[in-house]
Amino acid sequence: MANLIESAAYEAGVYQFEVTDPLQGGPNGIDNLPHKHLANRTAWLKGQVDTLNTENNAHIGAGGAAHANATTTVAGFMSAADKVALGAAATSAALAALAANFTGVLATNGYLRLPLRIADVDRTLIVQWGQATADLPSSTKTVAFPIAFPTACLNIQATHFGYGGSIAVVADITTTNFLLSMCQDFNACPEQVVSFAAFWLAIGY
Repeated sequence: MANLIESAAYEAGVYQFEVTDPLQGGPNGIDNLPHKHLANRTAWLKGQVDTLNTENNAHIGAGGAAHANATTTVAGFMSAADKVALGAAATSAALAALAANFTGVLATNGYLRLPLRIADVDRTLIVQWGQATADLPSSTKTVAFPIAFPTACLNIQATHFGYGGSIAVVADITTTNFLLSMCQDFNACPEQVVSFAAFWLAIGY
């Protein structure tokens, strides 16, 4: 007794015997046709499973055929020891390297550099702030930024602080300084009758 010859192919259907079909055995006999269809499907499905098992085994770490533990030059899986080491690095050298990109001075007059990537271009946003004071008789003062903006100062906001009403006006903005004026009279804006003080905040890059 011989076995059916299988072909790894997903048959579109399984033949159904008709009442008019003759009785015919053998490898090409119609009585074996449904069995061959099912056998071919089974062989095809087994091939798919074998392929999945091969691909899965190729990605087993710690001794797998293709992907053992990763190294500095070979891709692979992370070992338990490497995971511990990476966790330690994230709290030391890696964070220190990241923090090095954020520099600044926290003081009454200070600044902060914020690295950004905008439209695939590396930028550094700079935020600066300070406090300006001046004595009589002048109500205008040139205020220097703690550091120069490499490209441009985009915006400045100034606010009077202290007793009495006053407005703060900025003008002549450059990458290194700006002109700050203080007025006590909102209409005529005469010279200050007392020394003025203001907070200011500038943004640029």
